[in-house]
Amino acid sequence: MAGAVALLGVACGSAGSDSPTAARSATSLIGTNPVGGAADSSGDPTPKALAWSACGDEFECATLAVPLDWADPGGASIDLAVIRQPATDADHRIGSLVVNPGGPGASGVDHVRGQSESHAGLNQRFDIVSWDPRGTGASAPLSCAGGANAFLSLDPSPDTVAEQTALDDAARGVADDCGRHAGPLLDHLDTASTVRDLEQLRRALGDDQLNFLGYSYGTAIGLAYAERYPDHLRALVLDGVDQPDWDLTDLLAAQANGFEHAVTVMLRRCDGVVDAACPLQSASATYDRVAAALETAPIPDGSGGAFGPAELATAATTAAYAPDRADTFLHGLAAADRGDGSGLMPLVELYRGQSQSYAAYAGVSCVDSPHPEGAGAYRAFADRLTAQYPRFGASVANEMLPCAFWPSPVTRSPHVVSAPGTPPILVVGTTGDPATPYSSAVSVARELAQGVLVTVDGAGHTSGGQSTCLTDTVGRYFTDLVVPTANSLCPVDHS
Repeated sequence: MAGAVALLGVACGSAGSDSPTAARSATSLIGTNPVGGAADSSGDPTPKALAWSACGDEFECATLAVPLDWADPGGASIDLAVIRQPATDADHRIGSLVVNPGGPGASGVDHVRGQSESHAGLNQRFDIVSWDPRGTGASAPLSCAGGANAFLSLDPSPDTVAEQTALDDAARGVADDCGRHAGPLLDHLDTASTVRDLEQLRRALGDDQLNFLGYSYGTAIGLAYAERYPDHLRALVLDGVDQPDWDLTDLLAAQANGFEHAVTVMLRRCDGVVDAACPLQSASATYDRVAAALETAPIPDGSGGAFGPAELATAATTAAYAPDRADTFLHGLAAADRGDGSGLMPLVELYRGQSQSYAAYAGVSCVDSPHPEGAGAYRAFADRLTAQYPRFGASVANEMLPCAFWPSPVTRSPHVVSAPGTPPILVVGTTGDPATPYSSAVSVARELAQGVLVTVDGAGHTSGGQSTCLTDTVGRYFTDLVVPTANSLCPVDHS
């Protein structure tokens, strides 16, 4: 849950590395084709113009060659998948608006295809553009053989030596598999490399300056771009902010707190009330009873598999990402209390199925943020989080346990980003966001030289299209560069 896909509302913790679409090794997709012309004054190669071709409906697709290793721009290259939805008002087109949906591990290509309606207003004057970041989707997808599914299905809150050993061994297996099978790409998945790729994309698009909308982990990309290329920005919106001065343990602690609170609020809605909308009473006690029972024995998941502690925690946190999933969760919890896990499996499958590649998710997270190294140090951290947040501390912490054994070194030091020299940057925080806390938006907006905080008074991860006020504010900002009043408040829409 260290990262999250904004509009899908799920964290990137899938087992995509076990899926057929990720079966090819990243090594086989690394080439030696030149990425462009001679280097410019910055030392970066000049990218080739993108060759667009129709790829269904109103979309156009292209590939962008970038250096595998930005320290060796003349060496091996990888191809990034790019998509655009051309502006509908071509006569008044402003330029491109590049969107990143989060992750790490989320496909920007899939996002543009699947979320075209959410950007309909902006699409009048902008080409909506995105890409699959390196290691993700169709951009040299990271393949780490098997093991991720098995790891993610283990009890994330071990209460015996045997369970802890099994979890440690499976996490070490994921890291070892990536080290053996992923090839040289594994050492070049960091956000800093992706930011260099994004600059190449801006130049290949032919835009003088970048318009960028980043959700969740996409805000980390946006902040790093603003810091490196402040004068190349026209407009930047950060929605659901990753705090850049946190290490991995800081982020996971904040998320454990956020999910503990969000799920508690969801359960208390049906505690001690007689309400036809609640499928069960005493929901908090029911959750704890089901969790305790699953520690002893799993229940059927409705498709021949087992529903255990990992699935319960995943279903609960997936529901916390979007308030409209509460009813599905509460009905499923009532069924689980009767020994049937099938009602909660749609939430589990949503998380695991739509969150793209766990390999890319771990690969970026483990090199971007300092973290405990080795089984003992990581266990001590997980134990502290479990003591603080009994329901979700263990599952949030241990989802990232492979980082304790990751073969590639950490490349980034947490630090405050001020990014002097940028235009005003809109920082959007949702008050009830469990994955990227509202406090992070407040902090980042304050630390940026030109940060402007916009608050959405609601729940769920990122603004998620909940507020017409925010949609209008963002639209005016990108289209006319109208900057809202600092500390503006946008309510959510009520149907």
